[in-house]
Amino acid sequence: MFRYQRQIITFVASVVLSLALVSMMAFGATYIDVDSVGIATDTPGAALGVKGAGIFEGFVSAQYYTSTSTTNSWLLGDALGLGTTTPGLRLSVDGNIYGDIAHIDDHLRTSYFLATSTTATSTIGFGLTVDSTTLVVDASVNGVGIATSTLVSIGADRATLSIGAGTGSTTVFVAGGGALGGAMIFKDTDGNGCTMISFNDGALQTGDIACPK
Repeated sequence: MFRYQRQIITFVASVVLSLALVSMMAFGATYIDVDSVGIATDTPGAALGVKGAGIFEGFVSAQYYTSTSTTNSWLLGDALGLGTTTPGLRLSVDGNIYGDIAHIDDHLRTSYFLATSTTATSTIGFGLTVDSTTLVVDASVNGVGIATSTLVSIGADRATLSIGAGTGSTTVFVAGGGALGGAMIFKDTDGNGCTMISFNDGALQTGDIACPK
């Protein structure tokens, strides 16, 4: 007796639910009067719980998003805009960015670079170019070019520092100060001694000195 009653109740409930679904599909209703809805799960942890992937052809709007997975990532197609609805590249940010470390595998293009830390140091691997010829650092040959992008060679030796003509003249200014004033020190080819070239009262002075340590 009770078994038939349960079957009848189950049948009636299924009919009512089917009619409700048909009604929602027919009239475009989007309201479900329940505390929570689970899709592919019977334990939704929020008003809407979905187990599996979701495909949205339009915008998804929310006040904020929270991701708790330690293994999965967000997959976004085309472009992402932060503070802008018209991203011009894969990632476009209108505003400031704050963080500890940024990992970028390819080019980083910016209008200017500003480092304000008084304790940290900046490390740029392999090479650095400023305005194509203003300053060129080539780690492959351990050379630096100023006002030139061509690091010259002297026979089989590559010059460590190459200075170009700039805007028309090649001028190197060495400011004086301390006991030595402006001076240049050259280490001997055998590495056993050094020679210093300096000016004192307009006179060129040279002499052998102990190599600085």
